Amino acid sequence: MLVKHYHFSVLMAAMDTVSRYQTLLLPLKETHYSCLSIFMEGLNGSKQRVREKAVTLLSRYVAGLKENVVPFQQGILEAVQVAAARRREA
Repeated sequence: MLVKHYHFSVLMAAMDTVSRYQTLLLPLKETHYSCLSIFMEGLNGSKQRVREKAVTLLSRYVAGLKENVVPFQQGILEAVQVAAARRREA
């Protein structure tokens, strides 16, 4: 995967891609190790910017694994659940 490339810009792009498509990747259990290894490579990166981004994106990914919901989408999910409950009541 992209983790084999050690140039920081490729690593940043890989972390961004995993984060952007997290909702599609979380249900695929076979990709979890590969995604986590990208973030771990970022944590070990030589540039501070890469390490900081890895911390942020890794915490978001792990929270998504735990709850299967991306934290910044929690509000959207709650709004949909409320709308669905109202529709059932009506």
